[in-house]
Amino acid sequence: MRRSAVAMGLGLPQLAWLCLTGSAQADGVVHELETRGQPDGAHWLNSTAPVDYRSNKGVGELVVETDKDGVPADGQSAVTVTVKLKDLRGAPMTGKQYLTVETDGGRILLPGAKTDELGPQGGDLDRVTPGVQVEVKDGTATFQLLAPSTAQDVKLRVTAGYASAQGVIRFVPELREMIAVGLIEGVISRRSFSSNAIQPSRFNDTFERELTTWGRQYSNGKANANARSAFFLKGVISGQTLLTAAFDSDKETRSRMMRDIQPESFYPVYGDSSTQGFDARSSDRLYVRVDNNRSYALYGDFATEDGNEAIGDSGLQQRKLGLYNRTATGVRGHLDQGWLRGNVFAMRDRLKQVVEEYSANGTSGPYAVRNNGAVENTERVELVVRDKNQTGIIKRTLLLTRFTDYAFEPFDGRILLKQPIAALTPDGDPQSIRITYEVDQGGEDFWVAGGSWLVKPWEAFSVGGSFVDDKNPLSPYRLGSANLSYQMGKHTALVAEFARTISTTYSVGNNVYTTPSGLS
Repeated sequence: MRRSAVAMGLGLPQLAWLCLTGSAQADGVVHELETRGQPDGAHWLNSTAPVDYRSNKGVGELVVETDKDGVPADGQSAVTVTVKLKDLRGAPMTGKQYLTVETDGGRILLPGAKTDELGPQGGDLDRVTPGVQVEVKDGTATFQLLAPSTAQDVKLRVTAGYASAQGVIRFVPELREMIAVGLIEGVISRRSFSSNAIQPSRFNDTFERELTTWGRQYSNGKANANARSAFFLKGVISGQTLLTAAFDSDKETRSRMMRDIQPESFYPVYGDSSTQGFDARSSDRLYVRVDNNRSYALYGDFATEDGNEAIGDSGLQQRKLGLYNRTATGVRGHLDQGWLRGNVFAMRDRLKQVVEEYSANGTSGPYAVRNNGAVENTERVELVVRDKNQTGIIKRTLLLTRFTDYAFEPFDGRILLKQPIAALTPDGDPQSIRITYEVDQGGEDFWVAGGSWLVKPWEAFSVGGSFVDDKNPLSPYRLGSANLSYQMGKHTALVAEFARTISTTYSVGNNVYTTPSGLS
């Protein structure tokens, strides 16, 4: 089935009198921040909340300044963020107000707090409201954003009343000295009788953990030899080039992708001020990554759509119809030269993507997915709001965060939200939970490859495109798209995009399936 789609978008500020963003110049870098007309939290007019947000009603402008950009992603370096509030007439605010600070990476450290906000002694004034609540005195507040342990672009959003600003702080790879650690171990055993004579034979009855990947038997099972090799290394290999590599011959493959800390497993507290993080994330036995400034190439776990940013302050994305969201293990390359950005990826596996959507019913679930064999950490859970008159039109989506907003159990296929979701919004629009995840469909491995590119010949104009070729024998899929954008003003952008897909669909009643078990 061939499908083509054309879309044009015009992004405008939601409230003209709130087109008040801040910019700061530090170390030659200009940070552009986006203004939104959204209130700060559900309690901003509720005097019974831990923080009285009614003092934010007079905020008309947010100016956010950062002291640096391009900070090493070492888990410790700090970026100082200064926020200044002005009233509707442009004068500095007086008295006391409150900020809501949100990030998708790094850690927030407030003045006077003994630990960051992930530690036990943070300074969040209202732990009920999402984000970190910061007190503003006489129109000025300062806090620090601590670097994550891996290179990434961290999105920062600051909200006070109906004024909001957001931007990106870039963290680059830490150019550290080489560190290498590894081991080689082996086991040789010999017996005077065959191993089949030992009854009963039990798994792992000789050692706490047997070596299984590299092994061989001799003398009709009377002798065995097994070996294992593992290593990790990270450091500068030349100039600005950083190498990270890991290998374990006996690693359990595909136990879960995008490995991270599971707060509901093991000890709930890892240390008062300790920093936890994972490097070399791969569901395969091998991981390799080479970084050079903001470009890199890797073999390991990755998300295909990392780095798709909004255009300036308009809130529009350069690419919407041409998006292809997958979590996979394979090869990925990223090029970032400022005026030219590109991504390519390729993977060979048996995974297929399944998309399911369930109507909200006023509870927190659980919502049971159809496949019990979901690959852990590949799920993407979104809250979808559709138009009440035309349910085919999606008005907005909200990406939920694992462990913070929901818990997913891949073995029984159930998702439990942290709070109930109403069936309808206050405007009467229906809400639903959309769940995207990967499952092993069995059979032979197949190739999936794709890429995207973006060229900015000058600051206000950019052109790009994307392509995907999924050779799944049960449901082949191709996607191609082209787009261009023109930033007409600080808060206004024009985007045009064309996309075409070729796919196999299966219809059962009113449901349309992209694969035999993938509801779309």
